Amino acid sequence: IDLAAGSYHLMFYYNGATTSTRSISLAGTLTNGKTWVVTQNNAAEGITNKANQIESLTGWFSGDDAVVLRKGGTNGTVLDCVGQVGNDPGTAWTSGLLSTAEQTLRRKSSVSEGNTNYLDAFETLLGTEWDGYAQDNFDGLGEHTLTGGGESILTDAMIREGGYTLTGAHQDVS
Repeated sequence: IDLAAGSYHLMFYYNGATTSTRSISLAGTLTNGKTWVVTQNNAAEGITNKANQIESLTGWFSGDDAVVLRKGGTNGTVLDCVGQVGNDPGTAWTSGLLSTAEQTLRRKSSVSEGNTNYLDAFETLLGTEWDGYAQDNFDGLGEHTLTGGGESILTDAMIREGGYTLTGAHQDVS
């Protein structure tokens, strides 16, 4: 997948906003079954060492923000999201012991598609689609095992540091 040619963007919606005020244009080639790690330049060395794309933007995510992956430009098709656009949950979305603040989240290997409805209540998805780990746990960053094939795109969210891993689809998503 040529990320630039497909005009893939990460869109950030802060504090319950319905309009994105920050966008990152993705650039590079994501091969089938591989991952694409995007991070900010001041992230921990454990993330930047594995990054495919490092951005100078800071302040990506504070636990209560939504991040949406789009193809076809900033108004293009939604492929996946973390959080819920238009909803400010306070300090974080939570489900049981899982939280989007001060925790590392990884998409479960059984999830085969991205969440294309960015208006869905994220607490439900958090509890069923994500596993939680200690803050700053970088084990497995840049890797993803997807059981059953599918098109999972946004698979790991290193929430505190603002790094994201995109996993190449096991089927063509173009």
